[in-house]
Amino acid sequence: MNSFTLVLLLFVNTFFALSNASDSKNIVYKHSPLLTNDINFIHTTDTHTWLKNKFGVDWGNYYDFLKSFRSGVESKGQDLIVIDTGDKIDGNGIGDATIPKGIMSYEVFNMNMDNYDLLTLGNHELYTESSSTIEYYNTAKNNDKYVCSNVEYLDDGQWTAFGQKYKYFKTNVNKKNVLAISFLFDFQRFNSLTKVTPIEKEIEKDWFKKDLLEKFNDENVDILIVFGHLVIQHGQNQELLLLHNTLRKHFKNTVIQYFGGHSHIRDFVSIDDKSTAMQSGRFCETLGFVSINLDQEPSFFRKYVDFTKQSFDYHLKNIEGDNINWNIKNVISRKIDNLYKILNLEKVVGYIPSTYYMSGKPLTSPSNLFNLIRKHVLKLLEKPEGRENIKRIITINTGLIRSDLFEGNFTENTKFQVSPYENKWKYITLPYHFAKHINEYLNTQSSIVNLMALPSLSSPKSKPVMDIEFEYFQKHDESTFKHRTKLPMGPVTCDDFGCDGEDTLHEPLRYYKMPNVVEYSDVVNSETEEVDYVYLDFFELEVFKALETMNYNGLIKGTSYDASSVVPLLQKYFNMKEQNDVDLETVL
Repeated sequence: MNSFTLVLLLFVNTFFALSNASDSKNIVYKHSPLLTNDINFIHTTDTHTWLKNKFGVDWGNYYDFLKSFRSGVESKGQDLIVIDTGDKIDGNGIGDATIPKGIMSYEVFNMNMDNYDLLTLGNHELYTESSSTIEYYNTAKNNDKYVCSNVEYLDDGQWTAFGQKYKYFKTNVNKKNVLAISFLFDFQRFNSLTKVTPIEKEIEKDWFKKDLLEKFNDENVDILIVFGHLVIQHGQNQELLLLHNTLRKHFKNTVIQYFGGHSHIRDFVSIDDKSTAMQSGRFCETLGFVSINLDQEPSFFRKYVDFTKQSFDYHLKNIEGDNINWNIKNVISRKIDNLYKILNLEKVVGYIPSTYYMSGKPLTSPSNLFNLIRKHVLKLLEKPEGRENIKRIITINTGLIRSDLFEGNFTENTKFQVSPYENKWKYITLPYHFAKHINEYLNTQSSIVNLMALPSLSSPKSKPVMDIEFEYFQKHDESTFKHRTKLPMGPVTCDDFGCDGEDTLHEPLRYYKMPNVVEYSDVVNSETEEVDYVYLDFFELEVFKALETMNYNGLIKGTSYDASSVVPLLQKYFNMKEQNDVDLETVL
Protein backbone atom coordinates (compact mmCIF):
# COMPACT_ATOMS: atom_id res chain seq x y z
CA MET A 1 0.00 0.00 0.00
CA ASN A 2 1.34 3.40 -0.89
CA SER A 3 2.01 5.48 2.19
CA PHE A 4 -0.50 8.14 2.92
CA THR A 5 -1.09 9.96 6.10
CA LEU A 6 -4.76 10.78 6.27
CA VAL A 7 -4.63 14.37 7.13
CA LEU A 8 -7.16 13.57 9.80
CA LEU A 9 -4.02 13.89 11.88
CA LEU A 10 -2.58 17.09 10.57
CA PHE A 11 -2.87 20.11 12.84
CA VAL A 12 -3.95 17.77 15.59
CA ASN A 13 -4.38 20.45 18.15
CA THR A 14 -8.02 19.38 17.94
CA PHE A 15 -6.63 16.39 19.79
CA PHE A 16 -6.10 18.76 22.71
CA ALA A 17 -9.71 19.79 22.99
CA LEU A 18 -10.20 16.73 25.09
CA SER A 19 -8.39 18.32 28.00
CA ASN A 20 -11.04 21.01 28.15
CA ALA A 21 -14.05 18.79 27.53
CA SER A 22 -16.72 18.86 30.17
CA ASP A 23 -17.22 15.08 29.97
CA SER A 24 -13.50 14.19 30.00
CA LYS A 25 -14.06 12.02 33.09
CA ASN A 26 -16.11 9.64 30.96
CA ILE A 27 -13.34 9.13 28.42
CA VAL A 28 -12.25 5.51 27.95
CA TYR A 29 -8.57 4.91 27.10
CA LYS A 30 -7.81 1.77 25.11
CA HIS A 31 -4.11 1.18 24.51
CA SER A 32 -2.05 -1.31 22.56
CA PRO A 33 1.39 -2.45 23.75
CA LEU A 34 4.81 -1.59 22.38
CA LEU A 35 6.50 -4.72 21.06
CA THR A 36 10.21 -4.51 21.80
CA ASN A 37 12.98 -6.22 19.84
CA ASP A 38 16.75 -6.27 19.39
CA ILE A 39 16.99 -2.52 19.06
CA ASN A 40 14.31 0.04 19.92
CA PHE A 41 13.93 3.75 19.33
CA ILE A 42 11.99 6.63 20.85
CA HIS A 43 11.81 9.73 18.69
CA THR A 44 10.75 13.33 19.24
CA THR A 45 10.75 16.20 16.78
CA ASP A 46 9.40 19.71 16.33
CA THR A 47 8.84 20.23 20.03
CA HIS A 48 8.85 24.02 19.52
CA THR A 49 9.21 24.67 23.28
CA TRP A 50 5.96 22.88 24.11
CA LEU A 51 7.74 21.62 27.22
CA LYS A 52 4.42 21.56 29.04
CA ASN A 53 1.57 20.32 26.87
CA LYS A 54 -2.19 20.63 27.14
CA PHE A 55 -2.50 17.10 28.47
CA GLY A 56 -0.84 18.15 31.70
CA VAL A 57 2.42 16.36 30.84
CA ASP A 58 5.74 18.20 30.87
CA TRP A 59 9.37 17.62 30.01
CA GLY A 60 10.07 16.48 33.56
CA ASN A 61 7.44 13.75 33.32
CA TYR A 62 8.99 12.71 30.02
CA TYR A 63 12.38 12.49 31.76
CA ASP A 64 10.92 10.09 34.32
CA PHE A 65 9.24 8.06 31.57
CA LEU A 66 12.44 7.68 29.53
CA LYS A 67 14.51 6.68 32.53
CA SER A 68 12.08 3.93 33.57
CA PHE A 69 11.33 2.79 30.03
CA ARG A 70 15.03 2.38 29.23
CA SER A 71 15.52 0.39 32.40
CA GLY A 72 12.63 -1.90 31.46
CA VAL A 73 13.89 -2.45 27.91
CA GLU A 74 17.47 -3.12 28.98
CA SER A 75 16.32 -5.56 31.66
CA LYS A 76 14.94 -7.68 28.79
CA GLY A 77 18.38 -7.77 27.16
CA GLN A 78 17.44 -5.24 24.49
CA ASP A 79 18.72 -1.81 23.48
CA LEU A 80 17.05 1.61 23.40
CA ILE A 81 18.19 4.67 21.44
CA VAL A 82 16.46 8.03 22.03
CA ILE A 83 16.57 10.63 19.23
CA ASP A 84 15.45 14.22 18.62
CA THR A 85 15.43 15.81 15.16
CA GLY A 86 15.27 19.51 15.94
CA ASP A 87 13.07 22.58 15.87
CA LYS A 88 13.25 23.08 19.61
CA ILE A 89 12.24 26.77 19.59
CA ASP A 90 9.42 28.98 18.26
CA GLY A 91 5.88 28.12 19.21
CA ASN A 92 5.40 28.49 22.96
CA GLY A 93 5.93 31.22 25.51
CA ILE A 94 8.53 29.37 27.56
CA GLY A 95 10.88 29.87 24.62
CA ASP A 96 9.44 32.83 22.76
CA ALA A 97 8.72 35.22 25.64
CA THR A 98 12.41 35.73 26.36
CA ILE A 99 14.99 37.93 24.65
CA PRO A 100 16.67 36.25 22.89
CA LYS A 101 14.26 33.42 22.11
CA GLY A 102 15.17 30.11 23.68
CA ILE A 103 17.65 31.47 26.22
CA MET A 104 15.72 29.73 29.02
CA SER A 105 13.96 26.91 27.19
CA TYR A 106 17.23 25.35 25.99
CA GLU A 107 18.19 24.79 29.64
CA VAL A 108 15.00 22.82 30.21
CA PHE A 109 15.45 20.77 27.06
CA ASN A 110 19.05 19.96 27.97
CA MET A 111 18.06 18.75 31.43
CA ASN A 112 16.89 15.61 29.59
CA MET A 113 20.28 15.20 27.92
CA ASP A 114 21.19 12.08 29.91
CA ASN A 115 18.24 10.22 28.38
CA TYR A 116 19.03 11.18 24.77
CA ASP A 117 21.52 9.35 22.56
CA LEU A 118 21.35 11.43 19.38
CA LEU A 119 20.47 15.09 18.84
CA THR A 120 20.44 17.50 15.92
CA LEU A 121 18.93 20.82 14.85
CA GLY A 122 16.08 22.02 12.69
CA ASN A 123 15.60 25.09 10.54
CA HIS A 124 14.28 27.08 13.51
CA GLU A 125 17.66 26.95 15.14
CA LEU A 126 19.02 28.81 12.12
CA TYR A 127 16.72 31.78 11.50
CA THR A 128 18.55 34.18 13.79
CA GLU A 129 22.14 34.52 14.92
CA SER A 130 21.08 34.44 18.56
CA SER A 131 19.17 31.16 18.11
CA SER A 132 22.11 29.49 16.39
CA THR A 133 24.59 30.81 18.95
CA ILE A 134 22.51 29.48 21.85
CA GLU A 135 22.11 26.08 20.19
CA TYR A 136 25.75 25.78 19.17
CA TYR A 137 27.49 26.81 22.37
CA ASN A 138 25.01 25.41 24.86
CA THR A 139 23.97 22.16 23.20
CA ALA A 140 26.02 21.20 20.14
CA LYS A 141 29.64 22.12 20.76
CA ASN A 142 31.76 19.41 22.36
CA ASN A 143 28.70 17.16 22.66
CA ASP A 144 29.32 13.66 21.27
CA LYS A 145 25.54 13.09 21.03
CA TYR A 146 25.03 16.00 18.66
CA VAL A 147 25.36 15.18 14.95
CA CYS A 148 24.80 17.47 11.99
CA SER A 149 26.37 16.44 8.72
CA ASN A 150 25.54 19.38 6.43
CA VAL A 151 25.33 22.48 8.66
CA GLU A 152 28.28 24.64 9.75
CA TYR A 153 28.76 27.41 12.29
CA LEU A 154 31.20 30.31 12.16
CA ASP A 155 33.09 29.55 15.38
CA ASP A 156 35.74 32.17 16.16
CA GLY A 157 36.12 33.03 12.48
CA GLN A 158 36.35 29.41 11.31
CA TRP A 159 33.61 27.39 9.66
CA THR A 160 33.13 24.24 11.69
CA ALA A 161 30.60 21.43 11.76
CA PHE A 162 27.50 22.18 13.83
CA GLY A 163 28.25 19.17 16.04
CA GLN A 164 29.85 16.02 14.67
CA LYS A 165 29.69 14.99 11.03
CA TYR A 166 28.83 11.45 12.14
CA LYS A 167 28.86 9.26 15.24
CA TYR A 168 30.01 5.65 15.50
CA PHE A 169 29.19 3.81 18.72
CA LYS A 170 28.10 0.55 20.31
CA THR A 171 24.74 -0.01 21.96
CA ASN A 172 24.68 -0.39 25.72
CA VAL A 173 23.38 -3.95 26.01
CA ASN A 174 24.11 -6.00 22.90
CA LYS A 175 27.07 -3.94 21.69
CA LYS A 176 25.68 -3.50 18.20
CA ASN A 177 27.76 -1.24 15.95
CA VAL A 178 25.79 1.88 15.11
CA LEU A 179 26.71 4.54 12.55
CA ALA A 180 24.66 7.74 12.77
CA ILE A 181 24.56 10.67 10.33
CA SER A 182 22.22 13.63 10.28
CA PHE A 183 21.02 16.01 7.57
CA LEU A 184 18.88 19.14 7.40
CA PHE A 185 16.75 19.71 4.32
CA ASP A 186 17.86 22.25 1.71
CA PHE A 187 17.09 25.28 3.87
CA GLN A 188 18.25 28.63 2.50
CA ARG A 189 17.07 31.20 5.07
CA PHE A 190 19.92 30.60 7.50
CA ASN A 191 21.64 33.48 9.27
CA SER A 192 25.13 34.85 8.59
CA LEU A 193 26.78 32.72 11.30
CA THR A 194 25.60 29.50 9.69
CA LYS A 195 25.41 27.80 6.34
CA VAL A 196 23.57 24.76 5.02
CA THR A 197 24.94 22.63 2.20
CA PRO A 198 22.29 20.73 0.21
CA ILE A 199 22.50 16.97 0.64
CA GLU A 200 23.32 16.36 -3.01
CA LYS A 201 26.44 18.52 -2.63
CA GLU A 202 27.39 17.38 0.88
CA ILE A 203 27.64 13.73 -0.12
CA GLU A 204 30.19 14.68 -2.78
CA LYS A 205 32.61 16.02 -0.18
CA ASP A 206 35.74 14.14 0.88
CA TRP A 207 34.59 13.51 4.45
CA PHE A 208 31.58 11.58 3.16
CA LYS A 209 33.24 9.72 0.30
CA LYS A 210 36.66 9.01 1.81
CA ASP A 211 36.20 9.15 5.54
CA LEU A 212 32.71 7.73 5.99
CA LEU A 213 32.23 5.36 3.05
CA GLU A 214 35.80 4.06 3.02
CA LYS A 215 35.86 3.48 6.75
CA PHE A 216 32.43 1.88 7.24
CA ASN A 217 30.64 -0.96 5.47
CA ASP A 218 28.32 -3.92 5.96
CA GLU A 219 30.96 -5.72 7.98
CA ASN A 220 31.43 -3.15 10.74
CA VAL A 221 27.98 -1.52 10.86
CA ASP A 222 24.99 -3.42 12.26
CA ILE A 223 22.56 -0.54 11.75
CA LEU A 224 22.86 2.84 10.04
CA ILE A 225 20.76 5.61 11.58
CA VAL A 226 19.98 8.61 9.39
CA PHE A 227 18.18 11.22 11.43
CA GLY A 228 17.49 14.85 10.76
CA HIS A 229 15.03 17.57 9.91
CA LEU A 230 13.84 15.97 6.69
CA VAL A 231 10.35 15.30 5.35
CA ILE A 232 9.78 11.55 4.94
CA GLN A 233 6.32 11.24 3.36
CA HIS A 234 5.87 9.99 -0.18
CA GLY A 235 5.87 12.68 -2.81
CA GLN A 236 7.98 15.04 -0.70
CA ASN A 237 10.94 12.89 0.33
CA GLN A 238 13.13 13.43 -2.73
CA GLU A 239 16.13 14.50 -0.64
CA LEU A 240 15.80 11.44 1.58
CA LEU A 241 15.55 9.11 -1.40
CA LEU A 242 18.59 10.69 -3.05
CA LEU A 243 20.56 10.07 0.12
CA HIS A 244 19.17 6.57 0.52
CA ASN A 245 20.07 5.52 -3.01
CA THR A 246 23.65 6.65 -2.40
CA LEU A 247 23.90 4.85 0.94
CA ARG A 248 22.27 1.66 -0.30
CA LYS A 249 24.84 1.28 -3.08
CA HIS A 250 27.49 1.05 -0.37
CA PHE A 251 25.58 -0.52 2.54
CA LYS A 252 23.88 -3.27 0.54
CA ASN A 253 22.77 -5.43 3.47
CA THR A 254 22.71 -3.05 6.42
CA VAL A 255 19.47 -1.97 8.06
CA ILE A 256 19.03 1.78 7.50
CA GLN A 257 16.56 3.50 9.82
CA TYR A 258 15.49 7.10 9.13
CA PHE A 259 13.96 9.61 11.53
CA GLY A 260 12.60 12.83 10.04
CA GLY A 261 10.77 16.00 10.95
CA HIS A 262 9.58 19.42 9.76
CA SER A 263 6.11 18.68 8.38
CA HIS A 264 4.56 18.10 11.81
CA ILE A 265 2.76 14.85 10.99
CA ARG A 266 2.74 11.26 12.11
CA ASP A 267 3.97 8.96 9.34
CA PHE A 268 5.91 5.74 8.77
CA VAL A 269 7.34 4.93 5.35
CA SER A 270 8.76 1.71 3.96
CA ILE A 271 11.76 2.46 1.76
CA ASP A 272 13.04 -1.04 1.02
CA ASP A 273 13.05 -4.44 2.75
CA LYS A 274 15.79 -3.27 5.13
CA SER A 275 14.84 0.36 5.60
CA THR A 276 11.95 2.42 7.01
CA ALA A 277 11.43 6.04 8.07
CA MET A 278 9.56 7.47 11.07
CA GLN A 279 8.19 10.97 11.66
CA SER A 280 6.64 11.76 15.02
CA GLY A 281 4.34 14.74 14.91
CA ARG A 282 5.00 17.94 16.83
CA PHE A 283 4.52 20.02 20.01
CA CYS A 284 5.14 17.14 22.46
CA GLU A 285 2.01 15.41 21.22
CA THR A 286 3.74 12.25 20.09
CA LEU A 287 6.58 9.88 20.87
CA GLY A 288 7.55 7.88 17.82
CA PHE A 289 8.43 4.28 18.69
CA VAL A 290 10.27 1.93 16.34
CA SER A 291 11.45 -1.60 17.12
CA ILE A 292 13.67 -3.63 14.80
CA ASN A 293 14.63 -7.30 14.70
CA LEU A 294 18.10 -7.28 13.16
CA ASP A 295 17.95 -10.74 11.55
CA GLN A 296 19.08 -11.34 7.99
CA GLU A 297 15.49 -10.59 7.05
CA PRO A 298 14.77 -7.74 9.49
CA SER A 299 11.30 -6.94 10.77
CA PHE A 300 9.99 -3.55 11.86
CA PHE A 301 7.35 -2.42 14.36
CA ARG A 302 6.08 1.12 14.90
CA LYS A 303 3.70 2.98 17.17
CA TYR A 304 2.74 6.62 17.63
CA VAL A 305 2.59 7.10 21.40
CA ASP A 306 0.35 9.82 22.78
CA PHE A 307 2.27 12.20 25.05
CA THR A 308 -0.23 11.68 27.89
CA LYS A 309 -0.32 10.38 31.44
CA GLN A 310 -2.47 7.46 30.36
CA SER A 311 -0.04 6.34 27.64
CA PHE A 312 3.06 6.79 29.77
CA ASP A 313 1.59 4.80 32.67
CA TYR A 314 0.34 2.03 30.41
CA HIS A 315 3.64 1.50 28.61
CA LEU A 316 5.74 1.63 31.76
CA LYS A 317 3.53 -1.04 33.31
CA ASN A 318 3.69 -3.14 30.15
CA ILE A 319 7.50 -2.94 30.03
CA GLU A 320 7.78 -3.50 33.78
CA GLY A 321 9.20 -0.07 34.38
CA ASP A 322 8.63 2.02 37.49
CA ASN A 323 5.44 4.06 37.51
CA ILE A 324 5.64 7.85 37.40
CA ASN A 325 4.53 9.51 40.60
CA TRP A 326 2.50 12.31 39.09
CA ASN A 327 2.07 13.96 42.48
CA ILE A 328 5.78 14.59 42.94
CA LYS A 329 7.49 17.09 40.65
CA ASN A 330 11.12 16.53 39.75
CA VAL A 331 13.63 19.33 39.26
CA ILE A 332 12.73 19.73 35.56
CA SER A 333 9.01 20.07 36.21
CA ARG A 334 9.67 22.58 38.99
CA LYS A 335 11.88 24.63 36.67
CA ILE A 336 9.15 24.70 34.02
CA ASP A 337 6.57 25.85 36.57
CA ASN A 338 8.97 28.54 37.78
CA LEU A 339 9.57 29.80 34.23
CA TYR A 340 5.83 30.03 33.64
CA LYS A 341 5.62 32.27 36.71
CA ILE A 342 8.67 34.38 35.83
CA LEU A 343 7.42 34.93 32.28
CA ASN A 344 3.83 35.49 33.44
CA LEU A 345 2.57 33.05 30.82
CA GLU A 346 -0.66 32.21 32.63
CA LYS A 347 -1.80 35.83 32.87
CA VAL A 348 -5.35 36.07 31.52
CA VAL A 349 -5.79 38.70 28.81
CA GLY A 350 -9.15 37.63 27.39
CA TYR A 351 -11.70 34.85 27.20
CA ILE A 352 -12.50 32.49 24.31
CA PRO A 353 -16.22 31.65 24.47
CA SER A 354 -16.03 28.55 22.28
CA THR A 355 -13.44 26.43 20.48
CA TYR A 356 -12.23 27.48 17.02
CA TYR A 357 -10.47 24.96 14.78
CA MET A 358 -7.85 25.53 12.10
CA SER A 359 -8.80 22.55 9.97
CA GLY A 360 -11.21 20.46 12.06
CA LYS A 361 -14.17 22.40 10.64
CA PRO A 362 -14.90 23.67 7.10
CA LEU A 363 -13.85 27.20 6.27
CA THR A 364 -17.47 28.32 6.19
CA SER A 365 -18.21 27.01 9.69
CA PRO A 366 -18.60 29.50 12.56
CA SER A 367 -16.28 27.18 14.47
CA ASN A 368 -13.47 27.60 11.94
CA LEU A 369 -10.67 29.87 13.19
CA PHE A 370 -9.91 31.37 9.78
CA ASN A 371 -13.58 32.13 9.28
CA LEU A 372 -13.55 33.98 12.59
CA ILE A 373 -10.43 35.89 11.58
CA ARG A 374 -11.65 36.93 8.16
CA LYS A 375 -15.14 37.97 9.30
CA HIS A 376 -14.53 39.54 12.70
CA VAL A 377 -10.87 39.89 13.65
CA LEU A 378 -9.16 41.53 10.68
CA LYS A 379 -11.61 44.42 10.65
CA LEU A 380 -10.14 45.45 14.03
CA LEU A 381 -6.87 46.42 12.35
CA GLU A 382 -6.59 50.17 12.85
CA LYS A 383 -6.05 52.35 9.81
CA PRO A 384 -2.90 54.51 9.84
CA GLU A 385 -3.22 58.26 9.89
CA GLY A 386 -4.21 59.51 6.49
CA ARG A 387 -5.76 56.19 5.39
CA GLU A 388 -8.99 56.45 7.36
CA ASN A 389 -11.22 56.92 4.32
CA ILE A 390 -9.56 54.37 2.06
CA LYS A 391 -11.33 51.06 1.50
CA ARG A 392 -9.16 47.98 1.95
CA ILE A 393 -8.62 44.28 1.47
CA ILE A 394 -6.73 42.71 4.40
CA THR A 395 -5.04 39.37 3.71
CA ILE A 396 -3.26 36.81 5.89
CA ASN A 397 -1.64 33.53 4.94
CA THR A 398 -3.17 30.59 6.80
CA GLY A 399 0.32 29.31 7.64
CA LEU A 400 0.51 32.24 10.04
CA ILE A 401 -1.70 30.39 12.53
CA ARG A 402 -0.21 27.50 14.49
CA SER A 403 -2.85 26.33 16.91
CA ASP A 404 -6.56 25.90 17.44
CA LEU A 405 -8.12 28.19 20.02
CA PHE A 406 -9.86 26.36 22.82
CA GLU A 407 -12.72 27.53 24.93
CA GLY A 408 -11.41 29.14 28.07
CA ASN A 409 -8.92 31.79 29.08
CA PHE A 410 -6.88 33.62 26.47
CA THR A 411 -3.50 33.89 28.23
CA GLU A 412 -0.11 35.37 27.49
CA ASN A 413 0.99 31.89 26.46
CA THR A 414 -1.96 31.53 24.08
CA LYS A 415 -0.55 34.44 22.10
CA PHE A 416 2.66 32.54 21.40
CA GLN A 417 0.88 29.27 20.72
CA VAL A 418 -1.55 30.60 18.16
CA SER A 419 1.06 32.58 16.22
CA PRO A 420 4.62 33.31 17.40
CA TYR A 421 5.50 35.48 14.40
CA GLU A 422 6.56 39.08 14.34
CA ASN A 423 5.50 39.87 10.78
CA LYS A 424 4.41 43.42 9.98
CA TRP A 425 1.56 44.78 7.90
CA LYS A 426 2.27 46.50 4.60
CA TYR A 427 0.03 47.86 1.86
CA ILE A 428 -0.11 48.78 -1.82
CA THR A 429 -2.67 51.24 -3.17
CA LEU A 430 -4.06 50.16 -6.53
CA PRO A 431 -7.34 49.93 -8.47
CA TYR A 432 -9.80 47.43 -7.06
CA HIS A 433 -9.99 45.44 -10.30
CA PHE A 434 -6.33 44.50 -9.74
CA ALA A 435 -6.47 44.11 -5.96
CA LYS A 436 -9.41 41.73 -5.99
CA HIS A 437 -7.50 39.18 -8.10
CA ILE A 438 -4.33 38.99 -5.99
CA ASN A 439 -5.72 36.43 -3.58
CA GLU A 440 -7.12 34.38 -6.42
CA TYR A 441 -3.57 34.06 -7.69
CA LEU A 442 -2.13 33.30 -4.23
CA ASN A 443 -4.63 30.51 -3.69
CA THR A 444 -3.64 28.82 -6.92
CA GLN A 445 -0.04 28.47 -5.79
CA SER A 446 1.25 25.29 -4.16
CA SER A 447 1.61 26.90 -0.73
CA ILE A 448 2.40 30.09 1.10
CA VAL A 449 4.11 29.22 4.32
CA ASN A 450 5.43 31.30 7.13
CA LEU A 451 8.84 31.09 8.66
CA MET A 452 7.55 28.34 10.90
CA ALA A 453 4.78 26.92 8.80
CA LEU A 454 4.48 23.58 7.15
CA PRO A 455 5.37 22.59 3.63
CA SER A 456 2.47 21.76 1.39
CA LEU A 457 1.17 18.25 1.85
CA SER A 458 0.04 18.05 -1.72
CA SER A 459 2.12 16.53 -4.48
CA PRO A 460 1.50 15.61 -8.11
CA LYS A 461 1.09 11.98 -7.01
CA SER A 462 -1.18 12.58 -4.05
CA LYS A 463 -4.95 12.38 -3.98
CA PRO A 464 -7.36 14.56 -2.03
CA VAL A 465 -7.58 13.40 1.54
CA MET A 466 -11.28 12.63 1.41
CA ASP A 467 -10.79 10.56 -1.75
CA ILE A 468 -8.14 8.50 -0.01
CA GLU A 469 -10.37 8.07 3.01
CA PHE A 470 -13.32 6.96 0.83
CA GLU A 471 -11.16 4.41 -0.94
CA TYR A 472 -9.98 3.09 2.37
CA PHE A 473 -13.58 2.66 3.51
CA GLN A 474 -14.27 0.52 0.46
CA LYS A 475 -11.34 -1.80 1.05
CA HIS A 476 -11.14 -2.07 4.81
CA ASP A 477 -13.24 -2.57 7.89
CA GLU A 478 -15.17 0.64 8.43
CA SER A 479 -14.73 0.24 12.18
CA THR A 480 -11.30 1.83 11.76
CA PHE A 481 -12.98 5.18 11.18
CA LYS A 482 -16.31 4.55 12.85
CA HIS A 483 -17.45 7.25 15.27
CA ARG A 484 -16.75 5.88 18.70
CA THR A 485 -18.13 7.72 21.68
CA LYS A 486 -16.22 7.99 24.94
CA LEU A 487 -12.83 7.60 23.21
CA PRO A 488 -10.29 10.44 23.27
CA MET A 489 -10.38 12.47 20.11
CA GLY A 490 -7.21 12.13 18.09
CA PRO A 491 -5.52 11.09 14.87
CA VAL A 492 -6.04 7.87 12.98
CA THR A 493 -2.87 7.56 10.94
CA CYS A 494 -2.70 5.35 7.87
CA ASP A 495 0.86 4.71 6.76
CA ASP A 496 2.78 2.04 4.85
CA PHE A 497 2.17 -0.43 7.67
CA GLY A 498 -1.57 0.11 7.89
CA CYS A 499 -3.97 2.08 10.05
CA ASP A 500 -3.17 0.64 13.48
CA GLY A 501 -0.19 2.80 14.41
CA GLU A 502 -1.75 4.79 17.26
CA ASP A 503 -1.00 3.41 20.70
CA THR A 504 -4.35 4.83 21.85
CA LEU A 505 -7.66 4.14 20.15
CA HIS A 506 -9.10 7.51 19.12
CA GLU A 507 -12.32 8.97 18.00
CA PRO A 508 -11.02 10.06 14.59
CA LEU A 509 -10.57 13.65 13.58
CA ARG A 510 -11.64 15.16 10.33
CA TYR A 511 -9.49 17.42 8.22
CA TYR A 512 -10.65 20.17 5.88
CA LYS A 513 -8.25 21.76 3.46
CA MET A 514 -7.73 25.48 3.95
CA PRO A 515 -6.75 28.01 1.26
CA ASN A 516 -3.33 29.63 1.25
CA VAL A 517 -4.79 33.00 2.19
CA VAL A 518 -8.02 34.43 3.58
CA GLU A 519 -9.21 38.04 3.46
CA TYR A 520 -11.44 40.67 4.93
CA SER A 521 -12.75 43.34 2.59
CA ASP A 522 -14.87 46.42 3.11
CA VAL A 523 -14.81 47.27 -0.60
CA VAL A 524 -18.06 47.64 -2.47
CA ASN A 525 -17.62 46.30 -5.98
CA SER A 526 -16.20 49.40 -7.64
CA GLU A 527 -13.80 48.32 -10.36
CA THR A 528 -11.89 51.58 -10.68
CA GLU A 529 -11.83 52.62 -7.02
CA GLU A 530 -8.35 52.96 -5.47
CA VAL A 531 -8.07 50.61 -2.47
CA ASP A 532 -5.39 49.55 -0.02
CA TYR A 533 -4.33 45.94 -0.41
CA VAL A 534 -3.01 45.15 3.10
CA TYR A 535 -0.82 42.10 3.64
CA LEU A 536 1.92 40.69 5.85
CA ASP A 537 5.50 41.34 4.85
CA PHE A 538 6.34 37.63 4.82
CA PHE A 539 4.62 36.94 1.51
CA GLU A 540 5.34 40.29 -0.14
CA LEU A 541 7.24 38.70 -3.02
CA GLU A 542 4.25 36.50 -3.82
CA VAL A 543 2.02 39.60 -3.89
CA PHE A 544 4.43 41.30 -6.30
CA LYS A 545 4.46 38.20 -8.52
CA ALA A 546 0.67 38.21 -8.61
CA LEU A 547 0.60 41.81 -9.84
CA GLU A 548 3.25 41.08 -12.44
CA THR A 549 1.18 38.24 -13.85
CA MET A 550 -1.69 40.70 -14.26
CA ASN A 551 0.58 43.14 -16.14
CA TYR A 552 -0.01 45.82 -13.54
CA ASN A 553 1.84 48.95 -14.69
CA GLY A 554 1.76 50.93 -11.45
CA LEU A 555 4.47 51.17 -8.80
CA ILE A 556 4.86 47.82 -7.05
CA LYS A 557 6.25 48.79 -3.67
CA GLY A 558 4.92 47.96 -0.24
CA THR A 559 4.51 50.65 2.42
CA SER A 560 4.33 50.05 6.16
CA TYR A 561 0.77 49.94 7.48
CA ASP A 562 2.06 50.84 10.94
CA ALA A 563 0.59 47.88 12.80
CA SER A 564 1.77 44.57 14.21
CA SER A 565 0.60 41.10 13.25
CA VAL A 566 -2.63 39.20 13.93
CA VAL A 567 -2.16 38.18 17.57
CA PRO A 568 -2.91 41.64 19.05
CA LEU A 569 -6.11 41.66 17.01
CA LEU A 570 -7.12 38.27 18.38
CA GLN A 571 -6.39 39.45 21.91
CA LYS A 572 -8.42 42.59 21.32
CA TYR A 573 -11.32 40.61 19.93
CA PHE A 574 -11.45 38.15 22.83
CA ASN A 575 -11.14 40.99 25.29
CA MET A 576 -14.05 42.98 23.89
CA LYS A 577 -16.97 43.30 26.32
CA GLU A 578 -19.29 43.84 23.40
CA GLN A 579 -17.98 40.68 21.67
CA ASN A 580 -21.36 39.01 21.56
CA ASP A 581 -22.68 42.00 19.67
CA VAL A 582 -20.11 41.82 16.89
CA ASP A 583 -22.24 39.81 14.50
CA LEU A 584 -21.19 36.44 15.97
CA GLU A 585 -22.97 33.43 14.53
CA THR A 586 -24.18 30.64 16.73
CA VAL A 587 -21.29 28.22 17.15
CA LEU A 588 -22.09 24.78 15.75
